[in-house]
Amino acid sequence: MTALTRTASGYFRIEDAHTIEEIVEEEDPLGKMLVPADVTLEKLGKIILNDNRITAFLNGNSSWSNGFRITEPSVFDGLYRVYGKDEFLGVGGVENGSLVPKKVIR
Repeated sequence: MTALTRTASGYFRIEDAHTIEEIVEEEDPLGKMLVPADVTLEKLGKIILNDNRITAFLNGNSSWSNGFRITEPSVFDGLYRVYGKDEFLGVGGVENGSLVPKKVIR
């Protein structure tokens, strides 16, 4: 073997990649070429937090089951994309019926 080209890694595909020249030439490369973090986590389920639990999540606090609702099931170890007021807040896990923040993005 003399060469190896990675054509995909998780969410990312080589067909969607941009060259340095394309990025430099683009007027607003971040707005048009940057992939939102939550899009790359599509295999995780989705949880919507109640408005009164957003600050708690952002501060690393757990929420009982009455503080959130699962809107998409998780296929990856019970981890979920967590949203509040239509904004991606981070990744959480459901443990013993409570939502536990794992990584807060905002």
